[in-house]
Amino acid sequence: MQWRDARLWWPRRRHQQQPPQPALGPRASAMVPPSGGVPPGLGGRPAGALLLLCYLHFVPSLGRQTSLTTSVLPSAEQGATYADFIYFTAFEGSVRNVSEVSVEYLCSRPCVVNLEAVVSSEFRSSIPVYKKRWRNEKHLHTSRTQIVHVKFPSIMVYRDDYFIRHPISVSTVILRAWITHRHSGGGLNVRGEENLLHAVAKNYTLLQTVPPFERPFKDHQVCLEWNVDYIWSLWANRIPQCPLESGRLCSTGRPPLVPFRALTLLLGIKPPCCVAFAGLISWHAFVQPHAVALLSFPYASSGENTGIVKKLLRFQNRELEATRSQRVDYPTVTVSLWLYLLHYCEASLCGILYFVDSNEMYGTPSVFLTEEGALHIQMHLVKGEDLAVKTKFTLPLKEWLRLDISFNGGQIVVTASLGWDLKSYHNQTMSFHEDFYYNDTAGYFIIGGSRYVAGIEGFFGPVKYYRLRSLHPAQILNPFVEKELGEQIKLYYERCAEVQEIIAGYAATVQVGRERRDTCDVYNSYLDLRRRYGRPEVCGALPWEKELRDRHPSLFQTLLQMDLLTVPWNQNDSVLEIGGRIFEKAVKRLSGVDGLHQISSVIPFLMDSSCCGYHKASYYLTVFYETGLNGPRDQLQGMLYSLVGGQGSERLSSLNLGYKHYQGVDSYPLDWELSYAYYSNIATKTPLDQHTLQGDQAYVETIRLKDDEILKVQTKEDGDVFMWLKHEATRGNAAAQQRLAQMLFWGQQGVAKNPEAAIEWYAKGALETEDPALIYDYAIVLFKGQGVKKNRRLALELMKKAASKVRQELRNKNSVCMQGLHQAVNGLGWYYHKFRKNYAKAAKYWLKAEEMGNPDASYNLGVLYLDGIFPGVSGRNLTLAGEYFHKAAQGGHIEGTLWCSLYYITGNLETFPRDPEKAVVWAKHVAEKNGYLGHVIRRGLNAYLEGLWHEALLYYVLAAETGIEVSQTNLAHICEERPDLAGKFLGINCVWRYYNFSVFQIDAPSFAYLKMGDLYYYGHQNQSQDLELSVQMYAQAALDGDSQGFFNLALLIEEGAVIPHHILEFLEIDPSLHPSNSSILRELYERCWSLSNEESLSPCSLAWLYLHLRLLWGTILHSALVSILPEPCPSTALPQSSYVCSERLQIYFLGTFLLSVGIAWMVLHFQCVSANGSSPAPAWVVADPTSSTPSPAVPPAADASDHDPPTMANNPEPCG
Repeated sequence: MQWRDARLWWPRRRHQQQPPQPALGPRASAMVPPSGGVPPGLGGRPAGALLLLCYLHFVPSLGRQTSLTTSVLPSAEQGATYADFIYFTAFEGSVRNVSEVSVEYLCSRPCVVNLEAVVSSEFRSSIPVYKKRWRNEKHLHTSRTQIVHVKFPSIMVYRDDYFIRHPISVSTVILRAWITHRHSGGGLNVRGEENLLHAVAKNYTLLQTVPPFERPFKDHQVCLEWNVDYIWSLWANRIPQCPLESGRLCSTGRPPLVPFRALTLLLGIKPPCCVAFAGLISWHAFVQPHAVALLSFPYASSGENTGIVKKLLRFQNRELEATRSQRVDYPTVTVSLWLYLLHYCEASLCGILYFVDSNEMYGTPSVFLTEEGALHIQMHLVKGEDLAVKTKFTLPLKEWLRLDISFNGGQIVVTASLGWDLKSYHNQTMSFHEDFYYNDTAGYFIIGGSRYVAGIEGFFGPVKYYRLRSLHPAQILNPFVEKELGEQIKLYYERCAEVQEIIAGYAATVQVGRERRDTCDVYNSYLDLRRRYGRPEVCGALPWEKELRDRHPSLFQTLLQMDLLTVPWNQNDSVLEIGGRIFEKAVKRLSGVDGLHQISSVIPFLMDSSCCGYHKASYYLTVFYETGLNGPRDQLQGMLYSLVGGQGSERLSSLNLGYKHYQGVDSYPLDWELSYAYYSNIATKTPLDQHTLQGDQAYVETIRLKDDEILKVQTKEDGDVFMWLKHEATRGNAAAQQRLAQMLFWGQQGVAKNPEAAIEWYAKGALETEDPALIYDYAIVLFKGQGVKKNRRLALELMKKAASKVRQELRNKNSVCMQGLHQAVNGLGWYYHKFRKNYAKAAKYWLKAEEMGNPDASYNLGVLYLDGIFPGVSGRNLTLAGEYFHKAAQGGHIEGTLWCSLYYITGNLETFPRDPEKAVVWAKHVAEKNGYLGHVIRRGLNAYLEGLWHEALLYYVLAAETGIEVSQTNLAHICEERPDLAGKFLGINCVWRYYNFSVFQIDAPSFAYLKMGDLYYYGHQNQSQDLELSVQMYAQAALDGDSQGFFNLALLIEEGAVIPHHILEFLEIDPSLHPSNSSILRELYERCWSLSNEESLSPCSLAWLYLHLRLLWGTILHSALVSILPEPCPSTALPQSSYVCSERLQIYFLGTFLLSVGIAWMVLHFQCVSANGSSPAPAWVVADPTSSTPSPAVPPAADASDHDPPTMANNPEPCG
């Protein structure tokens, strides 16, 4: 429950704790280095610049490959000339263990000849690996030649083996030589770099490098032991591949479509601790291990405060990690991302890609979009300040563009390219004197929005991040893989622009007509009556061309039939209003008796409605295309409309996208961070939606179509259950009044949501019966002012009365039971916190309520620690706040759950290690309580109860595709019940698809595992039999405590199947203690019997009895046969002995038959006794009005609090 003002679920941070508002562009003009300053790219490092200038004459670019030698004769002294020269030739031309080099030189004075080999790798340069010097004092003015044997380190020349464990890969090997005069500062005692400054002649050449796996093995002249030699030979010719280091995430990986709970253990597989991003490692990733694919699939950004969170870990490779650590004050990184912008930022800034450090401050790099359409790039400086610059160009709207931003020390290069062919759009270079601080592991990246800033309105394409390289756009490999989908997005908005233009013109025409009529018409009573009660005024004709009308026939048909008086005046409102009317018209046709036959005819109307921004239509189109509902399946169009709906913040579309990325199904990649972005968007809206009186919402109830008892208590305003509750409530039954009020307030049990009527019952019960729970509930309503005028004084009085009344009752009962008291105590604490600002008194009440188990109080205490206002505690304590939020979440508190999911996705709290999958699970749990989803589920349930099969199938498909388990199993049940309907209208294997989806849910029901086990056992349509998977499914059901799972496993053993040992161990059956099938069967039947719900005999007990009788009978018959036939009958015997053997066998089989008849009679007798002894089930059951039910302040299942007032009490239960 939110105890603070708007947006409680995000922390209110103090000024110094918030990421600073990005600085604005004017500072950039002061950052441009003046003429004569440090050259761009050197980052204000004079020593590094001097060293680089010294190397300019002989160090080529790393990409250059040449074997030519070039004479370079710079002057050691200004204006001096020398006859000295030096040439050399490398005979091999490539790096060898010992390379022979011929050096020819001439000295005009006593000199020192220097020869040096310098190598460079991808992340380190100018590393000397060989040095040699010699003097020449006698042979002056004479050309001399000397042969030098250059010896390179073994790790550069040979392959890895048992002794050379870490060979290095070098990109460039430079052999350089120079001459210095001894009396000009070039003696032997002078250091190499300083000696080089006094060179009178110098030269260089490049040696060809050999890749590590093309090198020979070194003969170490060592004899290995045979076992060591054999083990090494197994690995000698293997070429290992570098992992995608930068993509490692601390989350447990699992392949898509593997049952979540325990099946990895069931299969005997241990998942890795840290895994790379999904997919195989490409060659590009192999040669560039620092490249990170932050996003590979389009992301629909709705312009709200949710986005994708990515966290990078340190490199495992020591060289890469050392390079990264050394560059914290000199970043060399590149960001490449695809964008499709629909609008510029409505606020001052919108998030594109930015880094948030461990102190929740913006870091380097941070890229935002301004309200003018320019880029705002912000950096954090080494000295602790922040620096920002704004680009001179603006980004185009409704065009796919690739944005490449490279950082090279103090230089930033921004390049924007348009379209798939990357047509150049704009390029800008900016240089700075300051040192940027860059540490990409001390925090997390965010793509889009967050609790600090809203995201852009549009779509993100692939996002690639190069951690250690500043690249030119031509060097960046970031293709748009889903190019066809991106093209469809562009075509969609082009078509929609035309539709919106038509509607805008229509609205303008209507407005002109209204103005003329209002100006010219005089008052006439007849005309007034005609306007009120006559036919709606419509347009007789529309002024658009025939070609345009042919492209949008459904739109023009709707416009011709529309009542002109109801068209809004505002253009944006008129577009959305007309889109809603088109949608309602289409839904009305789909809700008919034969509604599914109308799908093909309503699709054009839904397309026009989607173009008007009414994205409920977008979700309908998504489901139609992805499931093939009365039409061909089109996965591309399904993805298009799902993304369009998600961008429009449509609840069901976002749930659909979150679910598909969570499971990695229907061609959507498995991406938990992307799934979290969609789920968290709806999860944050769910508590707000629940307390909104308007809208098509209903409470999300877990009602299974296979449960007849629950179906019998579903009712409506004219149903028996509702009328009976109303009758009891009118008579003054407090429990019936509370239950009736809650059904009306939340829209439960089939009753339409009616908050006004609910409040009347709350008031009646509180003022007449003085029931403490009703008094408390009515106090909440008065505090919130929902459907009634706020009355804080009366609300406080009622709150105190409820608390004191409960205390009085408990005192009279002389009991220590606290049922019902904690809500009132929590409510009093909320009052002192919100209105009196008395935090000490509020904390006192909340601590007391928290001890009683109130989750709202736990959350409120967490808020006090988060804001740093807990009495007696100085400053904020995020650790304690997180612990209280976690405790509240475990009690079902919605905002506490949201906080926990946020902590798990960011990993910025030590007590909440980063776990993206757990973050998705918690956000999904809250998002699936959304009232708009509940409305769709309720419509499907009502249609099913009324026998409207077309409508029931439609709405359950719509709900099931959002990923909610109860709708998936219910839809599979409908498809089982009406296979003709499913086969005719669905282009998917309905039963298989949705039972299969359901077993991947966190809390999958055991009957779903049994269903999938049966489908694997028998095979289903195009699915082949798989006995192994069938055993796994039955075992999972058994693990969940379902007796049928144990029974089915036993039947499989009876049929000759073998249960693997790891599954038996999974079920805690020790194979060593149960070596035979009969022993395993006895254990399975005993567990089945112990879990059976029947009071008398059950199939499990009968099977157990039959097994023991068979074992007993087998033992008896074996003993009898041994006594009757002490020795086998001979194959060749006398006639008399053959007669004796035949007679004995007849006696044996006759005894077997009689005993079998006796066993069968006993089983039938027990069955009859069981049937006669069991009482028949009632025909219908009415919900107990005294059962514990939730309050109007919180969803019933969670019993969590609202953002403003405390929650209502459940009915107090008897203490005992």
